[in-house]
Amino acid sequence: GLQQTLLLLAYIYDNPGSVLLLDEPDAHLEVLRQRHTFQLIREIAAEQGAQIIAASHSEVVLNEAASTGKLVAFIGRPHTLTDKPSQLIKALTDIGWEHYYEAELKGWVLYVEDASDLLVLKELAKLLDHPASTALENSYVHYISTNVPVRAREHFFGLQEAKPDLVGIALFDRIDKPLQSQRGLEEVMWSKREIENYFCRPEVLLRWVRHNGGRDLFALAEADDAEPQMNRAVDEVAHALQVLGKDPWGSEVKASEEVLDAIFRLYYQLVGSPIVFRKAQYFQLVPFLTPEEVDPEVSAVLDRILAVSKLARPPE
Repeated sequence: GLQQTLLLLAYIYDNPGSVLLLDEPDAHLEVLRQRHTFQLIREIAAEQGAQIIAASHSEVVLNEAASTGKLVAFIGRPHTLTDKPSQLIKALTDIGWEHYYEAELKGWVLYVEDASDLLVLKELAKLLDHPASTALENSYVHYISTNVPVRAREHFFGLQEAKPDLVGIALFDRIDKPLQSQRGLEEVMWSKREIENYFCRPEVLLRWVRHNGGRDLFALAEADDAEPQMNRAVDEVAHALQVLGKDPWGSEVKASEEVLDAIFRLYYQLVGSPIVFRKAQYFQLVPFLTPEEVDPEVSAVLDRILAVSKLARPPE
């Protein structure tokens, strides 16, 4: 790396007024050297009347260039990203170039907490034969790993630095603070505690066990024993929650943790099996709903997702 830098500086001194095309001049340099080398090349090039055009993936170099030069991102099509240096620096360090590429390619982004939420949405759309199914299959989805709206906003507005016409929708579990749909990002939250509340029902669990009972890979119970044990697990967990003053099938309980986790933990204990059905698989319960049992709010949310997807302006 040091030899490469010396050769570069020697060329600039020997060829004043030249234009240099550099491919990752920061390669093979540790972080501190990357910043110092970039600053040194910039200063000497200015002294010698030379112009530097450099390609780099280094966050150190990109952050330096954001405030001292012109920064262009080649994502889909070239974008100049130096209009708002402070927002740009945050975007470069926190988001990553692949996110810009997805935003450019799709034209819209869907924010959910994690992959299990997306799988539930897809299953609900499929169950209802909703046209949002196609949009969900072809969406750019970003998992924010939290239920805090500001995380989606920071990511979305960072992406808008490269694609000003980007649109998006962020879907949250119920929160106490008001949402702030603005600048192309629509924010939506469930009226019930979380998405699992929309299919956490005793009849769904019984239908699931009738279909799967006794056929789990590690299950030790016979199929004939599975349904009675699920009935027992449902009754015992529901009773325990009612003793605590909670409605196990209501909108206020956290269905995934307080109900489903508890029921499946007890069910597998009763059938003498390790727990092999956890939150990541709960989307598999959705097909055991009937379309008539689905809360109308689900269709309304899918309508909004579809509407945002239709506003997208991907490259032609």
